[in-house]
Amino acid sequence: MEVSERTALFSMAINLVIFAIKYLSASASGSIALKAEAFHTLADFIASSTVFIGLKIAKRKTKSFPYGLYKIENLMSVFISLIILYTGYEIVLEVINTNTIEIRNTGYAILSLLASMAITFWFSRYEKKIGKKMNSPILLADAAHIRSDVLSNIVVLAAVLTASIGFQFDKIAAFIVVGFIAKTGIQILIDGVRVLLDASLDYETLSKVEKIITDIP
Repeated sequence: MEVSERTALFSMAINLVIFAIKYLSASASGSIALKAEAFHTLADFIASSTVFIGLKIAKRKTKSFPYGLYKIENLMSVFISLIILYTGYEIVLEVINTNTIEIRNTGYAILSLLASMAITFWFSRYEKKIGKKMNSPILLADAAHIRSDVLSNIVVLAAVLTASIGFQFDKIAAFIVVGFIAKTGIQILIDGVRVLLDASLDYETLSKVEKIITDIP
C-alpha cells in the first residue's frame, strides 16, 4: 500500500474515532449542537472514504477504460453528497421539533471537544506534509477540509461553555454546524458533477497550460 493510500486510510480512522467521541459526548450531555457536530465529522469520514476509494480505483485500467476508472470516485461523491445534505436536513428538523434541553455533563463535553480539536489540528498538519511530499492534490484538499473543521468545533465549544453559565446557545450553534455540513455536501456535489460533465478548467489554468506547451519546441 502506497503512502498516499495509508494516509487516506489513517484519515478515515481518525474521523471515525472523533465521531465516536463526539456522539458519545452528545448523548451524555444532551447537546443538539454537539450531536450535529458529530454527524459533521461522520460526513468527513465519508468524504475521506471517497478519497481512499478514489486513490485505489483511479489507477485501475482496462481495455475499455484505458485512462482508468477515476470517474467512479466522482459518481460516488455525488451520491454521498446527497446523503450528507439529507443528514443536515434531518438535524434541522430535530432542532426545530426539540424543546430547549439543559446541557448535562458540560465538563465531559468540553474535554471531548478539546481533544477532538487537538487531534484534528495535528492530523491536518500531518496530512498536509504528506500531501506536499507526494505532490497529491487529493490529500492536500482533504487536509484543508479537515483543518477548517476546527471552526465548527469552536462554535460548539462556545455553546457548551455558555450553557454552563445559564445561556442557551445550543440550538443556534446547531444551525451554524448544519451550515458547515451543507457547505461540505454542496462542495462535494459540485466537484463531482463538474468532473462527470467534463467541465473546463478555469481560464487562468488553461492559459498556463498553453504557455507551457508553446514554450517547448
